[in-house]
Amino acid sequence: MFEKENYIVKSSDKSIQLSMINNSVGQFISKQLLCQQQQTIAVIDVTCNNNKNGNHQITYEDLDKRIRQQATKFLTIGLEKNDLVVMFADNSFEYLISMLAFIYLGITFSPLKPASGCFELVQQINDSQATALWIDKERLTIFEKALREQSSSSSSIKLKFLLIADNVDETFLENNIKQYSIQTIINMKKLAFDQDIKMLERIPYFDTQPDDHLMIIYTSGSTGLPKGAIHTQTSVLASTFIFRSNQSGIRYLMWYPFGHVSGIFATLKTLCWGQTLILEKSCQLNKMLKTVEQYQATQLPIAPSHAMDLAIQDYHRQFNLQSLKVISYAGAKISADIIDQIRNKYQVRISELYGSTEMMGSVMQPFDQIVPQGSVGVPQSNNEMKIIDIETKENLPAFQQGEICFRGPARFAGYLRNPKATNETIDSNGWYHTGDIGYYDNDGHLYVVDRIKALIKFRHWTISPAEIELFLQQHSAIDSVCVVGVKHSIDGQLIRAYVQPKKGIEISEKELIQYTKTNLGFHKQLRGGVQFIDQIKRTAIGKIDRQYYNRLNEGQIFDDPLFD
Repeated sequence: MFEKENYIVKSSDKSIQLSMINNSVGQFISKQLLCQQQQTIAVIDVTCNNNKNGNHQITYEDLDKRIRQQATKFLTIGLEKNDLVVMFADNSFEYLISMLAFIYLGITFSPLKPASGCFELVQQINDSQATALWIDKERLTIFEKALREQSSSSSSIKLKFLLIADNVDETFLENNIKQYSIQTIINMKKLAFDQDIKMLERIPYFDTQPDDHLMIIYTSGSTGLPKGAIHTQTSVLASTFIFRSNQSGIRYLMWYPFGHVSGIFATLKTLCWGQTLILEKSCQLNKMLKTVEQYQATQLPIAPSHAMDLAIQDYHRQFNLQSLKVISYAGAKISADIIDQIRNKYQVRISELYGSTEMMGSVMQPFDQIVPQGSVGVPQSNNEMKIIDIETKENLPAFQQGEICFRGPARFAGYLRNPKATNETIDSNGWYHTGDIGYYDNDGHLYVVDRIKALIKFRHWTISPAEIELFLQQHSAIDSVCVVGVKHSIDGQLIRAYVQPKKGIEISEKELIQYTKTNLGFHKQLRGGVQFIDQIKRTAIGKIDRQYYNRLNEGQIFDDPLFD
């Protein structure tokens, strides 16, 4: 039983009771695919150029068949219920089909970010205790390097299956891969021609329970090594229902990597609710906008790094973007004036999304409601929200800032074989502590301020770097900025800004320090200095890589006393 608490914001949407939903994600997806208009285009794949049109299209009817056939291939190879598959590849139609085939079968999979290197690959295979690796040929050299370097180590890679998505030179496999102790190495493309593949007869193929692990998605590791967040059959179903839409004719351009939680859930919500998924792997804005024009995309997710270019450049004159209705973003704040410029220039709705690896879509901006500017939405589909005081842990009323917490069926089950981290994140009453700072208004709209771990402690003040970043981005000479704290022997941390100036515009450290001094409070000054850089380092989905800049400052301590 949960303890009775005050100041809890609950979802007003009671239309979905999870007890009414079958406990298999695979069965639910198949049912949803088959109840759509069967000749509607489900997927437009623009990640390859295998035909004259440069794309591959598939209807809802054929998509379900292809997934069932791919699932049967995996059974033929010998995959079983207790196998765990790490998936390491760029976005592709093959990735999509294989991922959904694992879901149909009821086999656990763990996506790895496609930008990962040898170290991350070894760490995720070993930590997840994977028995199989599904990989594209572009990353085979990374895997070969991992095998070579780990062969004499006590933590050597132990896999039963190597599943290669593309045609690959057999000589390469003979000379570089087959010498290691992998029981089965399969070229998935060749398998299609070698056997008469039947369709999977039952979904899920293996018996599943609501608490069965379905996905192990690794966090970015803001403290220590990345942790494997466990999503179960129930949490994935609940997250998919959160994103349900009654709108028709939606064409969603999906460039988020499948190796990231956003890519997986954006795909599930698009296909389960009868929309068209335009599958892309490029995050270059020009390429994305060309795809919007060519395939009449109606919804476009962007990274915060794209926002300035959209505001400054007249892309609406370069491309025909009349089909575009919604631009969404997540991961970092975009200043209100930039949002207004984008909205007015492209005549679109701007939607800020909020979620985490541990709990996707806990709040959302309803399409049929006007959401106050700056809000990321209200709790959805059986989820609850509260704000707690960082020090006392007491629940806070509206408009008071504290740590954002959520509870509900979409919450992850815990971190894989890491009870300490799990107990630090999920409390005894089932609340997931996000590590984010925010507040809600009288109508339950949530406003996200910053990360607790990102907060800078200067003397007795707690400072949000995001607030200073938003301020600095208003300067006409600044393109992007990352603000972090640098240790001081007496005063805690000093504020330092890493600044990417706009091309062709010069500005000095002295000017920026004076600009901040003139406009911000005493405790928000750039006492740690300004570092100018050519390009702000970002993550795979376009978020500023704050960890990278924090690592740059490790070991640096200011000792000089401050007299201001």
